[in-house]
Amino acid sequence: MANSIKYKEQTFNIGDMLDIFYRIKEGEKERIQKFSGMFIKFRGVNDALRMITARRITRSGIGVGKNYSFSIAVHFRYKDC
Repeated sequence: MANSIKYKEQTFNIGDMLDIFYRIKEGEKERIQKFSGMFIKFRGVNDALRMITARRITRSGIGVGKNYSFSIAVHFRYKDC
């Protein structure tokens, strides 16, 4: 099983910290939401079907995991530490 994924000329490895930016539409308004977390898994065979899971720990100690599809407007980048 592969431990890395290539997306828009960048290679991400499982365990990397990422900033994930995705577009949210609320009625007529549109905004960009940021999620910072650790890249823990991916699935899918091509970019149209590919999904990643990222997880972070909140200030109160609760783990939050989110799934993102590559078919929506999402931008990934390494988190600046």
